[in-house]
Amino acid sequence: MISFLQSQKFKAGFPTVLFITFLWLLIAAFEVSFDYLNFFQYGVFPEDYDVWIVLKSELAGVGIAAFLAACLFVYWVRDNLENHCYGKVLWTIFGYYNVIFFFAVIVGSAIHKCEMNDLLGMNNNIFMGVWQYILELKFIRGYFFWAIVSLLTMLALQINDKYGTGVFWSFIRGDYFQPKKEERIFMFLDLRGSTSIAERIGEELYFDFIRDFFKDITPSILANNGEIYQYVGDEVIVSWKKDIGLKNEHALNCFFEIEKAIAEKEIYYLNKYGLIPSFKAGLHIGMAMIGEIGVIKKDIAFSGDVLNTTSRIQSRCNEFGVDLLISEELMNTFSISQDEYNIQKIGAVNLRGREQGVTLFTISRPRNIKLAPIVKSKGIWDFAFFTA
Repeated sequence: MISFLQSQKFKAGFPTVLFITFLWLLIAAFEVSFDYLNFFQYGVFPEDYDVWIVLKSELAGVGIAAFLAACLFVYWVRDNLENHCYGKVLWTIFGYYNVIFFFAVIVGSAIHKCEMNDLLGMNNNIFMGVWQYILELKFIRGYFFWAIVSLLTMLALQINDKYGTGVFWSFIRGDYFQPKKEERIFMFLDLRGSTSIAERIGEELYFDFIRDFFKDITPSILANNGEIYQYVGDEVIVSWKKDIGLKNEHALNCFFEIEKAIAEKEIYYLNKYGLIPSFKAGLHIGMAMIGEIGVIKKDIAFSGDVLNTTSRIQSRCNEFGVDLLISEELMNTFSISQDEYNIQKIGAVNLRGREQGVTLFTISRPRNIKLAPIVKSKGIWDFAFFTA
């Protein structure tokens, strides 16, 4: 549990959990206000009705339910929709919904009865009050109302995941309905030796290998506010707006967080595939045109020299025997020192399609290499290295 709370997956998903909880609390407050205005309009209030007590009990119950449901959607549904039958997942969610809903009803009703009767604890009268509420028509209305809210929340999360973090809301706001220029940081990250790996483990297992790799690196990307632009075969393209990518060196730290995430899963990859993913990346900054494209399957697309240059920077990693190459333009914008990183200047390099050379740097974090316990994988004893 503690390791999960410290993981990038938890950190990346927790803002979404808080947002869903806050949104559901607003919906609950609106629901109570709507009922109160109806009562006020006709001048008829239920017996012993107190809007503040109702609001307090409703927010308590919904707040607990919202937090639990948000954790379920963000940390469980996302993973299980990929690996299990969709219908089975929906039935499981339905079961969890009932448990969470009834628990929230009990908490909210108990608080309401305690407040109305000025009691400090639970007694039989309170339990009877809770049971009476469950038998009321209002309970049925609430059950289906929050079921619809839950489905819409899950659908919105799935759409957001489909288009990428931030892209869905850009569509809604119409940010890029008219193409415009933005200064952006791009990272092209590519798996090494994909062809030989596919030949070694087979196409079916290789597909699972790529899927696992993308799944394991995504929390590190999201935790560093990166926007996943595209998956191209075994390559992922990540983008940042300039100010976001430079803040706390998110664009640079993202690469090292990915390294750490894969290092923590070494035993898993060795046991399942007999190898550990190795990758390389190129980072560059420049102006890009951004706009919506497509009619049936719309998307937000980037174009410009910055993408071609970043791709070609990444392609030179093998030549220089490094995992990360960064352009001088981007390097000059980072506030980093040799105390934090090992910085090495490669020099001016000619890139295909560019008349002028690009000065490149490679960076690695100072680290102590330790030897992990020997791991048995597919009948072969492998030594797994990890960074402290």
